[in-house]
Formats: sequence, C-alpha cells, structure tokens
Amino acid sequence: MPDPRAAPVVPPRLDVRPAAKRYTVLPQRSRLAIYASDSFTGEHKVTFDSWRAHIETEPTLRIEVDIDLDSLHVDVPFADSVVKSRLLEIDKYPHASFVATIARSGGPPGEHLVEGIADLHGVKRGLRVLGTLTQEGESYRFKTVFTISRLWFNIRYGGPMETFFRDEVRIVVDALATPDAPLRPQLPQLPQLPQLPGETLLEVVEDGGGLVDHTVGDHGVLGEPAKGPQR
Repeated sequence: MPDPRAAPVVPPRLDVRPAAKRYTVLPQRSRLAIYASDSFTGEHKVTFDSWRAHIETEPTLRIEVDIDLDSLHVDVPFADSVVKSRLLEIDKYPHASFVATIARSGGPPGEHLVEGIADLHGVKRGLRVLGTLTQEGESYRFKTVFTISRLWFNIRYGGPMETFFRDEVRIVVDALATPDAPLRPQLPQLPQLPQLPGETLLEVVEDGGGLVDHTVGDHGVLGEPAKGPQR
C-alpha cells in the first residue's frame, strides 16, 4: 500500500512546458471563424479583421482574447450590417472578450481544457472548451471546435423573423502563439583569432543560458584553463 504520509503526486498542468513568460497569438498565422445559419440562405462564415490574444504563463497559465466586433465580415456582404446592428448591437457592445485558464484535461495526450468567462453582448457567461495544444519550435498551437447558443448571450433578431435564425453557433479556433522575447539570447559572432606556437587561446562557447570559457591547446585540443602566458 502507498505510504499515506507521502506527498500526493500532482500531475503537470500542461503536456508541454512553456519557456517564456508571455506569448502573443499571431492573427495572420491563425484562424478564428464563426459559423451561423438561417432557414433562408443556410450556413454562413463570419471572420474578423481585428482581434488579439495573449497568454501569460506565470503565476498560472492565463489566456485573454479580445475581438473588435465592428471588424467582422460575413461571407454574404449584405449580412454585415444585419449582424452588427440587429444581432450584436455593436454600438452598445463593440467588443467581445474571453479570459480563461488552460490545463491538461486528463484525456488523450495533447488534449487540454480551457475554462473561463466569455463577455459578449453585455452578458458574462462561463465556458469550458476542450482542444489540443501542440508545440511548434518555440511556439504553441491550440486548436478547438465547439458550439454555443446565441441565446446564452441574449442575441436575438426579434419579431417574426427570429424563428428563422438557428440558435447554435459553431466556433473554430486555430491559434499560433509565439514568445514575446527570444527564449535564449542571440550571441554576437566572435572574430577568429590566429593561434601562435606555444600559446593558448580562450574559446568562448554558448552553454545553456550563459558563457563558458575553455582553452584550446597548441593542437586545437581542449585543455586546462590557462594560468598565464607560456614562457
């Protein structure tokens, strides 16, 4: 039996280990799309020209997303004004936001749970979303597809036409986040010094996050640190 006095084993909160304190999502290399439908013209895609997101990794992993609703475009041009003015009322509620934490779900490898508060159309509501988080070099990519109801956020067309708008809205996210600063400093290229017979040279090499001095002997072999000029 396990020792009851032993400290409990706490699983890591992520399947990956972010090295930077802050990451920024690159909209030009990411995808945020909303799919809604009505009984007349079927499903339509909504995208945004202006949205931003960043991730703080300390003290806990925290995600903040902000969307400029006035920048939205529907794949049917005449629908832009309907969505902006009649449904979202962007004159009153120009932005939508989502603030959440992310942790491993306990499911398949790479699957993570995003849990937080969405603020849309003047309504704040908790959301829990499952998605996959993968590492791409120094960056991380999060993908998810989930469905919400527009009625959760009191988004209605009103009048007799209301029944023609379906409640379910599908949201597709494919976000690439990159570190705000390089994870390791870029060292300048040092000039090559000529080696003279009977002398030793210091070779400066990168080791982890710092600099380490090694000596190179007469035959280019790593030797002991030089104590002074050889006489």
